Amino acid sequence: MTVRIQQGDEATWAVRQTVEAFSARFSLMDDPYLKARADDVKELGQRLLYFLMAPAGSAPAISSPVVLLAHELTAGMLASIPRALLAGVVAEQGAANSHAAILARALGIPAVMGVSFSPSRLHHKTVILDGHKGVLMIEPAEALINEYQQLVQEEASLQSTFETALASPGQTQDGTRIELHLNAGLSADSQIAINQGVDGVGLFRTEVPFLMLRRFPSEDEQVKQYRAILASYPDKPVVMRTLDIGGDKPLPYLSVEEDNPFLGWRGIRLAWITQISF
Repeated sequence: MTVRIQQGDEATWAVRQTVEAFSARFSLMDDPYLKARADDVKELGQRLLYFLMAPAGSAPAISSPVVLLAHELTAGMLASIPRALLAGVVAEQGAANSHAAILARALGIPAVMGVSFSPSRLHHKTVILDGHKGVLMIEPAEALINEYQQLVQEEASLQSTFETALASPGQTQDGTRIELHLNAGLSADSQIAINQGVDGVGLFRTEVPFLMLRRFPSEDEQVKQYRAILASYPDKPVVMRTLDIGGDKPLPYLSVEEDNPFLGWRGIRLAWITQISF
């Protein structure tokens, strides 16, 4: 990309050409996981183009919950709308294991990927998103709405039963104690009931705040977040992974150029491991 710009190409055109070239490489790979990373490369490109082209303050004002429609879903799109106002997301392109889809699931946002739709048909329409089946229903019949409302109530009841069971220590029928540790990132905060029934955090992904911002979080912001996480689990172990970016988790504000981008800037390559007490 730098070479293209130095040769006289306009910046946005250089970004687009470079992103398309790398995305094409990933899309031709046989491994399904690596092949899905083509969408993540496109996501990075879209975010770079947005920062290059979007005027300041151009984000739309949203006052009530909406379903986000996108050609390709990106983490930046998820971050641009407050969680309380995002009822669900629908994307024409993308796989269920793309990074944006994983973030949507972690946020508890119903997401349907790989669905063709006409924006004009969906605008201001009543829809049902079935994230379990990957189905989008437009202007559903009243009976279908009632059925899904019943499903929502049953799921809430099941969740309540699950949370009650979490209050009891985990153990096998012969009395062997089994510890339950949370795999966390977006979900590790004191407002989520499931956190109260676990024995600690087995893995906290520190890269998530970096992915959800358009800049590096400051040291004070990171300290505040880590303190909040540790305070949510007093007298319980919390394992925090050092920053893990690169490969399928690029940061649009940090250029990582190396022969194998999937080496990433994994924390151990850049940071000393030390015990920190808050």
